[in-house]
Amino acid sequence: MEQVVNLLSTHRGRDKCIRLTSYVSTFLAGQGKTAAGQRLLAIAKEMSGCRVMLRLFDDLPMLSYSLSYGIGAKEKNQTVRMIQILSNITNQLYFPIEHVAWLIDKKVVNLSSTSTPWWLASIALWAVSLVLDILRSLVLILKKRRESQRLRKESHLNAPEESETTEMGKDIKQQLRTLQKEHNECMLTMIQCLADLMNAINWLPKGFLWGDTFSRRTTGFFGIISTLIMLYKMCP
Repeated sequence: MEQVVNLLSTHRGRDKCIRLTSYVSTFLAGQGKTAAGQRLLAIAKEMSGCRVMLRLFDDLPMLSYSLSYGIGAKEKNQTVRMIQILSNITNQLYFPIEHVAWLIDKKVVNLSSTSTPWWLASIALWAVSLVLDILRSLVLILKKRRESQRLRKESHLNAPEESETTEMGKDIKQQLRTLQKEHNECMLTMIQCLADLMNAINWLPKGFLWGDTFSRRTTGFFGIISTLIMLYKMCP
């Protein structure tokens, strides 16, 4: 109970719970041909709209993060550095474009006759951001594996009876545990981003890869998977 309350007390935690509610409702609604299905789709739509409104206030936090990262001077891996910079730029562009789409829908501004191109642009930016996150995770996974292999090779240079008892052996063992934990976190992030990417591409126009081909249940399934991973990573 305490963990749930703590989760709901934060903006990120509440957002993920709203996200999960939206995708679960979408999954259970199916094609929405029944009265219950229609009600569930209404819930999913309202939850999704709620998240769009909450993101109206995410520009400054994102800008603060982008400025704090800067050009990634502290990042040792140059590939990760470049991917992260591109990801920050993509994410920073995403928010204002989505805001414009929302404002056009609500008839607050009248930039064009329809908000569709703006929504498609925001989804495309989200897809690009997900691809970059997947690439970043892949680079980090390979890096962690190389480091683990190096440490194991180093530990084998010691005598078997010393490897478990010496300070060096214990230190290597601890480093390996840390690397394994980081490796698992990167794997979870990659699976999460892949699940979201499946939906992002699906919401692009038909004819682009698997655009507009998923059923609501499929969309809900991938959304549930990605959101559960997000919630798991937020748990202490």
